[in-house]
Amino acid sequence: MTLIQPGKDFTEQRRLFQKAIGPRAVEEYDSFLQHGCSELLKQLDGFSGDPYSIIIKTIGNVLTRVAYGEHFFQHHGEEIIKNNVEGVELIAWTFTKFWLVDVIPSLRHIPSWLPGTNFKRIANKGKHHSNIIRYWSFDRVKAAMEKGITDESILSKYLREGGMSEGNLRDATASMYAAGVDTTSIAITHFLFSVTLYPEWQRRIHDEMDQTLGRGHLATQDDIPKLELFKAVFKESLRLNPAAPLGVPHVSSEEDVWNGYYIPRNSIIHCNIAHNPSVEELPDIWSIPFGFGRRICPGRYLAQRTALLYCAAILTMYEILPFEGDQLSFDGPFEDSVIRTMGNVLTRIAYGKYFFQHHGSEIIKNNVEEVELIAWASTKFWFVDVVASLRYVPAWFPGANFKRIGDRGKYYSNFIRYWSFNRVKAAMVVVSYTAVKVRRRYRDDIYEEYASQYVNNLEGHSLGTGSASPLSHNLDSQHDNVV
Repeated sequence: MTLIQPGKDFTEQRRLFQKAIGPRAVEEYDSFLQHGCSELLKQLDGFSGDPYSIIIKTIGNVLTRVAYGEHFFQHHGEEIIKNNVEGVELIAWTFTKFWLVDVIPSLRHIPSWLPGTNFKRIANKGKHHSNIIRYWSFDRVKAAMEKGITDESILSKYLREGGMSEGNLRDATASMYAAGVDTTSIAITHFLFSVTLYPEWQRRIHDEMDQTLGRGHLATQDDIPKLELFKAVFKESLRLNPAAPLGVPHVSSEEDVWNGYYIPRNSIIHCNIAHNPSVEELPDIWSIPFGFGRRICPGRYLAQRTALLYCAAILTMYEILPFEGDQLSFDGPFEDSVIRTMGNVLTRIAYGKYFFQHHGSEIIKNNVEEVELIAWASTKFWFVDVVASLRYVPAWFPGANFKRIGDRGKYYSNFIRYWSFNRVKAAMVVVSYTAVKVRRRYRDDIYEEYASQYVNNLEGHSLGTGSASPLSHNLDSQHDNVV
């Protein structure tokens, strides 16, 4: 919906967002959120490492049920969640690339089989991911309803009610799901990252929860309004690390002048919703993680309600600690070789622990092979070094093996120069975090007692009925900007 031009479709989809997940409507989904919260707490118990992968899967489960229903989730949940994660990764990857078609738009008309048109194949892959959410999911729910299989979901509810075009209902529901999964997951992950960086504030939140709710009382939606300090720290984590710090680019529909700046018609404009001390005298006063104006995030009420509940429940039961061994260390055995061990160390220094954990073996293997190729090539006589013009002969020409060797070396070099850089940059686009360790706040027997009480309380809620518990949306308290 963020990419739709103002008009009838934009207005109709915006109206659906207001009705389906507006400030009054979000209470209907509390039972979905509570069951998802229970699922997340179980998976985090004793967890060490990257929490984002667990969180995004849990949020994906919840929003699949909310948007498309329990029946769809049971039969197709894994598929759509996997598709959405791959789509997000593809978007993050494309953001870090330069595409010539952005400079020369007419290139989009050339056939995809021509050299240099990889952008068309990438675009088709992205379109495939988008169509699975937009069309495939919609068609599955509609087909089930035609067979008399119905359950509570946003899509089934408004299909029954009618009153809006199926196309806008389809696209709005897809936007709710696709845009909500990763951004809500990022907000929760950033909060956990924040309380790990500032353990004194985590202790103060624990104290507030124990004093306000009682030790072992797992926070619910009814409890959130009472936790003023917790809400303020959560709000501060959103301000410090908004999920989309540059929002979505838009084009000016007419020329304008703003603060002395002339903005021509059709200019691409980024509205910075982050904070920049170099251009703002008081950057800390800005807290607009959901944007502003008529393009403000329409899913902000459900996102806040979900993230607040999950973060509060996590801190009720657990301590979030830095991951063991998170600091770089030069100690340890030389398991393979000096090159391998120092490669581990230098990879972590240059590209970070996240990159090392996910891609360390690849880049070290690439570097070792490059060193071996250079050493081998240095011992050979290459006629092209004497007759430089030979570098222009085609690679298939007899005696042009030096070109294939050169291309191989260039591949190794580009792997380190571009591939590694883009992986780190893409990770920064999606989410910035560090690995954490989750530890129970209570003895095992007490923890099990509290956990079983929470599960028993959930049995009183059927999915989709809601708990009708109000949530205060006024986060502008005296505890703002406490971190």
